Amino acid sequence: MTDFQDNNQRRLARLRRSRLPSDEIREVLSESDSEAEIYHASDEDEYCPEPAAIENEESDADIEHVINHDEEFDSDESNEDEFLDIMSRFGKDGTQWHNAPFPQAQTSSRNILRQKPGPSSSTALYTAKEIFKSIMTKEMCDIILRETKRKGQQVTEDYNKKLTDEFPGTNRPTKTFKPFTEEEFDAFLGILLVSGVHQSNKEHLSEMWKFDSLPLIRAAMPRDRFKMLLRFIRFDNVNTRNIRITTDKAAPIRDIWTMLNYNLQKNYKPTENITVDEQLFPYRGHTKFTQYIPSKPAKYGIKIFWACDAANAYPLQGKIYTGKPQDGERQVNVGERTVLDLVATYKGSGRNVTTANILAESISTNIISCFLV
Repeated sequence: MTDFQDNNQRRLARLRRSRLPSDEIREVLSESDSEAEIYHASDEDEYCPEPAAIENEESDADIEHVINHDEEFDSDESNEDEFLDIMSRFGKDGTQWHNAPFPQAQTSSRNILRQKPGPSSSTALYTAKEIFKSIMTKEMCDIILRETKRKGQQVTEDYNKKLTDEFPGTNRPTKTFKPFTEEEFDAFLGILLVSGVHQSNKEHLSEMWKFDSLPLIRAAMPRDRFKMLLRFIRFDNVNTRNIRITTDKAAPIRDIWTMLNYNLQKNYKPTENITVDEQLFPYRGHTKFTQYIPSKPAKYGIKIFWACDAANAYPLQGKIYTGKPQDGERQVNVGERTVLDLVATYKGSGRNVTTANILAESISTNIISCFLV
């Protein structure tokens, strides 16, 4: 090969590693196909046998196929397509992409799932009602019914006392509070679930008990009884709330929320992928941690961070965002601490954790080092 052909080959090799415009590529290709110096054999060169002699010669080694330069680069269009295809496999940052995947090797230890995913063995033969009661346990219902009864009796006594003070010496009938039973509370939860499934949660309460509405709601419990439970329902002891709320803004529901998280985690083992994201639960009531997020459909509500199974959206752990702490100190790395707290139970289990951009600003390294190794 002459020096001219050698230079052309080197220029073509540089084209494979660069991203030149198509005009320059065509110019180089046209130069490579131009007439080069013709090689003439001289008398001093070594003897080359005829092709027939090579075919008849016996040898144990295979004859190497000779690639003709004219066959390899037969046209400008084919060469241009080949070089463009080669250069398209390189990214702007120099990353090289391959059409074929890398050969499969042994799975890394950090990607091996060390727990069997799915429902716990104790719930294998449960019915739908029993599974729901394993999450919303009897202990939780007892706390809610006890505190609801306390609130209902207090409101009833205050009403009777006010009536006696306003009309002394009269025999006006007083009211008596009838405590709710566990069956009534189950019917109350069932009505809330059915109204959510049928998108009736935004309808007026009186519309849900009309004859043209769902008959299941009317058969579950009377409307007045439902309104009374909705008014008096409580989740903690009101008498001790003022002490607890000084250190925890979510004190009114903290005990029930902790028990719910424990039951959600106990009854299910997630698959290899876990997703952490936020949810704005619509609520316009009076709380110290109500959030306003205009990008959300509800805009006002309670923000909850959830760790869910990516395969079926099962909630594993939830954390209520209560805003700035009571001491007034500014919080830093809220997203990092939130994600690490939610998935701390699954540390070293070989699972992958995926977060949204708002939570993943500074936690990618920590997640890989703490949970996938």
